[in-house]
Amino acid sequence: MTDSINIKLGEQEYPVRPFNIAQLKTISATLGRVFTPTASGLAALPGTALQGMIEIIQVALKRTNPQVKFEELEVSFPDIRAAFDAIMKLNGMETTPVGEGKAGSE
Repeated sequence: MTDSINIKLGEQEYPVRPFNIAQLKTISATLGRVFTPTASGLAALPGTALQGMIEIIQVALKRTNPQVKFEELEVSFPDIRAAFDAIMKLNGMETTPVGEGKAGSE
C-alpha cells in the first residue's frame, strides 16, 4: 500500500496516509449510512453523498494535518469529490459517482 498521497482542497495540498484501524472504525458508520455496495464499488445514496465525503475527508486529514481547521477551508465540490476519490482509492475502496454504475450492475 502507498505510504501517502497529497489531496488538494482549495489552494492547498495536504498529505494523507492510508487509514489506520481507529480511522476505519470511525468512518465505518459513515460508510454504512451514506454508501451502498454495488458490483462496481460503492455508490452514494441520494441526498447523503456530500456530507459523507466531507466526513471521510475530515477523518483522513486529521491524522496527518491536525492543525488544519477543516470547517474554515474554502473548497469547491470538484475538489471535495477528487479528494474523496483519491482517499478511497488509497485505501483500496473504489467509488461510483452518484447516479452512475456499470451496465448490468443494477
